[in-house]
Amino acid sequence: MKVFASISLFIILFAPGLITYSWLSHQKRAVKHEVKWKMIAGMDKNELVLLKFTSEEAKVLKWEHAKEFEYQNEMYDVVEQQTIGDTTYYWCWWDHEETALNKQLSLLVVKAL
Repeated sequence: MKVFASISLFIILFAPGLITYSWLSHQKRAVKHEVKWKMIAGMDKNELVLLKFTSEEAKVLKWEHAKEFEYQNEMYDVVEQQTIGDTTYYWCWWDHEETALNKQLSLLVVKAL
């Protein structure tokens, strides 16, 4: 009986956090998929943000993969890039939705600890 009560208490305490984390992770994947299709459909350059970095400045970028990075706690999806001399220019989709989801995930982890 004590084992059942212990397991039940464990589930009651941790299930809400685990379910919320799973749901936010699913939402993050859905947002990534949506942005990918927007890129494929072809975005107008007026919708993009131009970021330029020297090779030294680019060291602060946190790359998720070859076409996505985090800069100043904001997520960007690279649509086009060009290197001229020591400077690389990135035309990016500023991913507000993924940024918000990342902040929610971080808060959830902090609250869980």
